[in-house]
Amino acid sequence: MKLTIDFQIPTSNWKVEPQDEIISLGSCFSDEIGQRLKQDGFTVETNPFGVIFHPIPLAALLHKSIHVKTDTRIIRRDDVSFSWDASGTFFAYDTDTLLKQFNTTILMLHAKLKLAKVLIVTFGTAFGYRHKDFNEIVANCHKQSGDNFEKELSEVDEMKRIWSDLIPHLKKFNPSLKIIFTVSPVKHLNDGVVENLRSKSRLIELVHQLEGDYFPSYEIVQEELRDYRFYKIDGAHPNELAINEVYERFMETYFSEYSKTFQQDVSKHNTMKNHRLIYTKSEQSAIFQKKIEVAYQELITKYSFLTKKK
Repeated sequence: MKLTIDFQIPTSNWKVEPQDEIISLGSCFSDEIGQRLKQDGFTVETNPFGVIFHPIPLAALLHKSIHVKTDTRIIRRDDVSFSWDASGTFFAYDTDTLLKQFNTTILMLHAKLKLAKVLIVTFGTAFGYRHKDFNEIVANCHKQSGDNFEKELSEVDEMKRIWSDLIPHLKKFNPSLKIIFTVSPVKHLNDGVVENLRSKSRLIELVHQLEGDYFPSYEIVQEELRDYRFYKIDGAHPNELAINEVYERFMETYFSEYSKTFQQDVSKHNTMKNHRLIYTKSEQSAIFQKKIEVAYQELITKYSFLTKKK
């Protein structure tokens, strides 16, 4: 008896091409997909402010990037400065440096959003932490006392209102931009098993009410794979097998035939380039290195735009 559910994902009526600029923002799963695309030769900007799990602070960052609003609230922890708008991986050792870093990153994302063909948005959780002092959901709690926050499961209507306001701004700023929404299959088990499912259901309902494409990352892992052998040892994060499967389905859905050929050619070259040579000073190693050089020249001859990405 078959225990898995296969479902068809409609092929997109627009396609990702190798020369397209791509931005991938949101949960840690957006990092995984962004990294796969980058490895395969695509131009991708992934989470420049670090991982942002909740839709509301992510929308706030995109608003600031479009309108070049460089103001941010700073929190000091010991001798490190953080922004309430960004992840804990976005930091500096003094406030002035962090403000300059925030300003530079906003300007960079502003420029990339203007040129991007594709924006991939991955929502991770509908649970947010609202800071009591300024009544906003923060991007990261930065290991501050829980007494500073009210934990909440955000309503679909509130998240929809914020994103429905943002999307027209994105479209006006870059009329060519295509938005792909997806819900991360990473389980937020610290919230509780039932609570995680409530959270994911709200995110799924949210993205189906927004203008843009929906790619079912969550459903692929939960319904097609639905086995703990596709998760890392923590039982929460999809492992490489699962991520590869999601990426394969993403390519089937969004890649043009030219992009698929490009991906295969770059992947083949990467496999050759990453082959581990044991006897590095041997004659066979020298011959193999020469093959890699020839293969690379053939690759950039076929796809001359690759040299511009260096």
